[in-house]
Amino acid sequence: MLNKKITLLFLFIFVLLTGCDNDVEINVPESIDPPVTSFQVDFDGETWVADSITATITNGITSIRAFRNDDKEIIVINLLSDQVGSYVIDPAVFIGNIIYTNTEDLNGDFSSNRDVISGIIKLTINDEVSKILAGEFFFTGSRLVQELDENEMPVLDENENPIYLEEIKDFTNGNFQNINYIEYL
Repeated sequence: MLNKKITLLFLFIFVLLTGCDNDVEINVPESIDPPVTSFQVDFDGETWVADSITATITNGITSIRAFRNDDKEIIVINLLSDQVGSYVIDPAVFIGNIIYTNTEDLNGDFSSNRDVISGIIKLTINDEVSKILAGEFFFTGSRLVQELDENEMPVLDENENPIYLEEIKDFTNGNFQNINYIEYL
């Protein structure tokens, strides 16, 4: 009888030791990378990519500023809305503008034209909870540049006034993604 009890005790210990799964599996979710913030646009045969971006929405007016090259190059998008939609840059109904500035270029900024329809700003996401913007844009920028002769001297009209020429630059395939904004009321 003692042998039976010892055998049962060993059998019980054996079942306890071999019947339990010692492998503990811990499920750790894969690292979730935050969405990539980006701002880019094509012009002059290359893709301009911002180094940093800031954005605000103030009383329903959206403003996005993208910087590159130690803040020497800046693109500013101003939109008189914070609602998702497509907005035509049209002088008849001012809804916003886009400006490209290169502080090293003394000829001035390229701005969406105030006289003709010159582009579109498409706001595709305004996540008011996470404060995130996304969208697309394109525009034709223009500026007036003083006409110079072969000696780099200003060309003058019959009244001795400098002559200015319009310089045009197309900005295409513009998009901005996951732009954090600050809202001011």
